[in-house]
Amino acid sequence: AAPYSTWHSANQAHLTRALQMVRRRLVAQAATRQGDSPSDPSGDPPELPPPSSEPLLEGDIPGQSAFSLDLLCRSFGLNAFEQSVLLLCAGMELEGHWPELCQAASGQPHPTFGLALSLFPEATWASLTPSAALRRWQLVEVGGGNTLINSPLRIDERILHYLTGIQYVDQRLQVLMSPVYGCGWLVPSHQQLIDTIEQTWRRPLPQGLLPVIQLIGTDSSTLKSVAVAACRQMGLSLQALTVEALPTDWQQLRQLQTLCEREYSLSGTALLLNCETTGSGTQDRQSTISSFIDQVNLPLIVTSISRRRQHQRTLISLEVSSPTTTEQRELWHQGLADAGVSVSPAQLTTLVSQFNLNPGDIQTICQQSPATNESQDLQPEALWNLCRTQARPRLDELAQRIKARASWDSLVLPEKEQGILQALSAHVAQRARVYEDWGFGGKNGRGLGISALFAGASGTGKTTAAEVISRDLNLDLYRIDLSAVVSKYIGETE
Repeated sequence: AAPYSTWHSANQAHLTRALQMVRRRLVAQAATRQGDSPSDPSGDPPELPPPSSEPLLEGDIPGQSAFSLDLLCRSFGLNAFEQSVLLLCAGMELEGHWPELCQAASGQPHPTFGLALSLFPEATWASLTPSAALRRWQLVEVGGGNTLINSPLRIDERILHYLTGIQYVDQRLQVLMSPVYGCGWLVPSHQQLIDTIEQTWRRPLPQGLLPVIQLIGTDSSTLKSVAVAACRQMGLSLQALTVEALPTDWQQLRQLQTLCEREYSLSGTALLLNCETTGSGTQDRQSTISSFIDQVNLPLIVTSISRRRQHQRTLISLEVSSPTTTEQRELWHQGLADAGVSVSPAQLTTLVSQFNLNPGDIQTICQQSPATNESQDLQPEALWNLCRTQARPRLDELAQRIKARASWDSLVLPEKEQGILQALSAHVAQRARVYEDWGFGGKNGRGLGISALFAGASGTGKTTAAEVISRDLNLDLYRIDLSAVVSKYIGETE
């Protein structure tokens, strides 16, 4: 039988054994200073059984077959002396008699670089510099003091908990970041993008730099879903950081960069930088964004509506389009089938031709369908109204929705104009047949919308005519203020 039943207990024993080695050096040095034989104030520590060579039990932390101390030293390239300094600082938090040992060994009740230099034979002065791993990655903190070697040392709290086997995102990052979740539904065209991202990250650039992935698209939900799926496929978690959270102070930006890179090494956390609303940012803000993208070295995905210009760092741009009509139809078919709802192929064709929804929207509607359906066959109008409701939030941000109350009887028009309006409504209602069944939509992907210009003086029934068509087609009607959506510079030329 294995001496330890879980990875956590074996990891704790491994850490305790490493601390015992440092403790023995402290006891020996204290005895040398006092001219006595070595004596541990806490008594002889219990001997621990050797670590088990048997495989870990299922349910332990995924991917952690090695112990935390070994993983940390490997991730940050710690040499033997730097590992010993880290353990010397960890003992202060984990061992009750550690301050007494430090006091007896050095005359100060806390770890210092001076104590470490005298304690460990493998000591190197280069490990004390700000560019060395201990301070470069902020594994230990140097307190206030008159000299570097006599200043108190303290292990970083995130690193301390990591050594004990506890994982969490650094608290300094938690206030700036949030976990990213995708809808979970993917289509073949998006899976191709995910595979491209994985292949790109599997081939790092010279000096070990990872290429930055830029996902371009207008649907934020789809961009996030692709990013989450790509990270999950590589065994990474994903945290989102908005550009507004990036500090413009260069020292603070460097601190944030270090913490992000350190978190990637500790927990496999990739970063999603949301640049979808930075078109009109200040020059300082744009400079901060570019600097962060160029310098941070971890799996980084940038989402934006338009392509960002590449500066120093390689930027791989991928356009994320909406699912094709075939993919949307397949999502509808599978989602409604899983919900136990039966819909005819003709209904699905009509929905796909009218509503260009992303996988998340379709998933939401399919989950709502059973709640609105008393029988297995869902009424076409109920499903149609769910689609209308799901599509509203994106339009409500840009325009004012109008409740269509007018009917054909409300119009008082000559027979010719009345016929034109009815023909217009028929064109919209039958466009699925023209574009899909007759194949005209596949010949040219442009100009597939149907536009009409209602001209006339105020009060002649333009808005009423729009309401009639909206009600006849069972579609939402919106009033758009051009001054709110047209560019200032374009507007000045009209």
